[in-house]
Amino acid sequence: MPRSGVLAGLGSTPSQSAVAWRLVKALSAHGYAEYSYYSVPDGFALVERLEQIQPDGSPVPRGVRFLDPDIAEPFSLTHYLEHLFVAPNGYYRLIVFVVTDLPVTARGAPPTAGTTREWLRVGADKLPPIYDKLPFTADHQVSVLIFEFQKMGNEPVTTLVPGRLDAHTHLEKAGLYASFAAAPR
Repeated sequence: MPRSGVLAGLGSTPSQSAVAWRLVKALSAHGYAEYSYYSVPDGFALVERLEQIQPDGSPVPRGVRFLDPDIAEPFSLTHYLEHLFVAPNGYYRLIVFVVTDLPVTARGAPPTAGTTREWLRVGADKLPPIYDKLPFTADHQVSVLIFEFQKMGNEPVTTLVPGRLDAHTHLEKAGLYASFAAAPR
């Protein structure tokens, strides 16, 4: 992720809390209102809520964007008639920001949709005050992990490995890439 855009206006060595604030500000501006924090070595992770997306990576309309893939969408006669003839395809993504000065590697089995719900529920609602004193140094990075899921009709939600879209496309379609690449207004 572009370092200059994320840090623009935060000073030469911002705190990790300031970086978290900048991430949350960008997420909030694009409709992401629920997230959780986790401590990672030399930093933190910010997990946003699982969201439904269009096949191109754009968010679906507000009313159904953050519905759990295991829960039916609100009833509408149009959707009911569509579903009589075509099994609905649904794509979902989870974005995780990892702020650390250590390499970030994915290990273990990919998460399930149920796991991501647990991540949101169990994580902290804010960073502890110690992060106000921890610097975001030249060695730190903001890494982005994006997990994709698919629900086909009445089938269980599956994790897509590898994902269909690259991270840049996901961030661009979510509106987040421009927020991180540009200086704050």
